[in-house]
Amino acid sequence: MEAGNPVCQPPSRHQELCEVSIRIKSVKGWLLIAMAGCMALMAGFAQASAPAAAPDGVSYITFSPLVVNYGSGPRMKYLKAEISVRVADGATATAVQHHMPLLRNGLVMLFSQQSEEAVGSPEGKESLRQQALTAINQLIHEETGQGGVVDLFFNNLILQ
Repeated sequence: MEAGNPVCQPPSRHQELCEVSIRIKSVKGWLLIAMAGCMALMAGFAQASAPAAAPDGVSYITFSPLVVNYGSGPRMKYLKAEISVRVADGATATAVQHHMPLLRNGLVMLFSQQSEEAVGSPEGKESLRQQALTAINQLIHEETGQGGVVDLFFNNLILQ
């Protein structure tokens, strides 16, 4: 074998480093592609989880849970409510989402004014549901000039 033949000589340190660098760049490229794909999937999921209106225009919007102190007396009482509202059209759905902080504040104020006796019975809970629906429609009407919240549901209501 000839000493000058490049095929028979072991690769130099420089050549090894170049090959390693190329492999690293290739791995980085694949990682970037994978991350871009994940981000695209997440964006698609976020769009899919937005409230979609049914063919008749009705959609449901869920509020994040509300936790308030209520009642009076020496013992602290808590009310936790998980609420969804049914809206009649896309404009109302947009208004509810846009004014969510205002609506949540109105509900917190309403719930914190309740007495233990008022919310302790099924009739009291139904009355609270109706009051909450009226309060939301009133706030939406004050802000937008329209109503459109058809119904309010307690997905979960915990009194402690």
